Amino acid sequence: TNRTILRQQLSSWKMVCRVAEDAAHAMDLLMAAARAGKPYEVALIDLNMPDVDGDQLACAIRVQPALRDTRLVLLSSSGNGHRDAREDGAFDGSLVKPVRQSQLYEEIQMVMAGDPAGAVENGSTPAPVVPGAAPGEGAGPPVLVVEDTLVNQVVVSRMLQKSGFLAQVVENGHKALDALSSRSYAAILMDCQMPELDGYETTREVRRREREQNGRRIPIIAMTANAMKGERERCLAAGMDDYMTKPLRKQTVRDTLTRWVCCPPADLTGSGTTPPPNGATATGRDGPELLQEAVIAEVMDLEGDVLSELVSLYFAEAAGHMAELGDAIARADTLAVGRAAHKLKGASGTLGAAYVSHLASELETAAKVGDLTGADDLVDRLGRGLEHTHEALRSRRAEPDIDGKASALP
Repeated sequence: TNRTILRQQLSSWKMVCRVAEDAAHAMDLLMAAARAGKPYEVALIDLNMPDVDGDQLACAIRVQPALRDTRLVLLSSSGNGHRDAREDGAFDGSLVKPVRQSQLYEEIQMVMAGDPAGAVENGSTPAPVVPGAAPGEGAGPPVLVVEDTLVNQVVVSRMLQKSGFLAQVVENGHKALDALSSRSYAAILMDCQMPELDGYETTREVRRREREQNGRRIPIIAMTANAMKGERERCLAAGMDDYMTKPLRKQTVRDTLTRWVCCPPADLTGSGTTPPPNGATATGRDGPELLQEAVIAEVMDLEGDVLSELVSLYFAEAAGHMAELGDAIARADTLAVGRAAHKLKGASGTLGAAYVSHLASELETAAKVGDLTGADDLVDRLGRGLEHTHEALRSRRAEPDIDGKASALP
């Protein structure tokens, strides 16, 4: 097979090589190596894989801070049409199969000589890679989306595009500040909890710069999965202008932006379908609903094959989050547990995976109060919940067969 040939070629150069049969296994290997302090320097990624293709896997890798220095090389068949993968922003190089040994050696040398595509060069912000964007849509007022979870990035971007806005995505506060220094935006949608620089501190810095430069006050709208009392006041105190709770609804996003953006664009899809009342296709083993139908209906209303795409991205990311949780719990690192649980909670809520989101929220709360005594049990329940969610989503008529993914999750 191609994997065997590549492994033999790489081993002949005394390179340490591991082989993964799918995207979930690849994420497990990458995250395990990063946790051990020996991250992989290069990943060769096939474009045509079942369930999660090479482009989607690259996007999932690029949003993991621990993997930002790994160089990614895209492998595609000649029948797919060759493309320069470096233009996509996620890959550092590309090869067409069948790969000659000399070409492989030269490509690895080339990507190792440059900076990885996941790194920020010269303080600039690289163009975001957001799957699901439809060409020609969203040519209206530009909106900066500051969000660190890939599933949420895709959904918010599609909602904005369908509402006639132009979406640009960055994954943390530092990159948001870089983006604001290079162009103006009609508004900012700001996630509150992010690594490196969270939404509250980012907003305070934006307001400080506006005062210092006597600049225009740009509307900043919070996006948060925290619906607790006092959260809205905290956002407003940081300098934000409005507040939306996740999972977001397209009409809510549009209505909120309309309050703050001068001359908002026309909705490209009208009011859309009316989501059904909150409900579930099944019930979690411990009580809470497994899937939230209203949220899934909202995602499906974005048109295209976006639900299938999001499910693939979700489970690829979930494998990484579960690996992070296991490692952080073993180290009794409550901060890392809370971060990973928060990401899993947010992505699950956006997709309508209500049961997994509920369990991740419990784990996040436990980490916040510094009590990890029941964390191992919660992670076990999360693993089972992901399997049940996977089965339920696979059974949906709109969802392609994705056998084997659940068993690959930790």
